[in-house]
Amino acid sequence: MPYKKNLNSVYALLSVGYKGYLYLDATVRNDAYSTLNKDYVYPSLSSSFVFSDAFKLSKKVLTMGKLRAAISEVASDTDPYLLDLYYSVNPLSFNGMSYGGLNTARMPNANLLPTRTRSWK
Repeated sequence: MPYKKNLNSVYALLSVGYKGYLYLDATVRNDAYSTLNKDYVYPSLSSSFVFSDAFKLSKKVLTMGKLRAAISEVASDTDPYLLDLYYSVNPLSFNGMSYGGLNTARMPNANLLPTRTRSWK
């Protein structure tokens, strides 16, 4: 039986520049995972400084010089049906009657969180 999962997201971006040589970008993403029954926020921030323009360096010396830095965080969810116990029907019958019970192939983890990764450049 195939399983279904959903991901709903909201994304925002703010970009600002100062005098054509200093830039800042900030983003925020909010993911609502159906597999985790929660939503999580992931930010990122990047900046750049074009020092060749800021210090008005001669184009003969250096055509363009830039420093850049960034930090971000991303995440991913998990497979569905890992937070609760589920019942299943046994494919074999007993005296012609179906019976079922708890499906304990996977025990639930109530503290399950998304996998997060942070990166710096």
